[in-house]
Amino acid sequence: MTPEDRFIEAFTFHANKDYGTAIERLNSLLIDHPDMHMAWGLRGAVLHDLKHPFDAIMNYDRASSIAPEVASYYNNRGACKLDLSLYNSATAR
Repeated sequence: MTPEDRFIEAFTFHANKDYGTAIERLNSLLIDHPDMHMAWGLRGAVLHDLKHPFDAIMNYDRASSIAPEVASYYNNRGACKLDLSLYNSATAR
């Protein structure tokens, strides 16, 4: 299975709200492909959905360090900071 197929599989589990399986698949994918920014971003989304905004921020930070041109990573990180009541830093890059 290609890395892209593995990502789509994890994305599908996330879309179906099977967060545990999505995280497992993403962890496995990221062990093999640690620079796959989309996987870090999706892992952040899963963690945010699981109400772990602090952990999600770290994943969005990793994703944006690999692909700084992807605006959604910054937007999602800001949403997590709002969840943590970090209002002053929510808009910081």
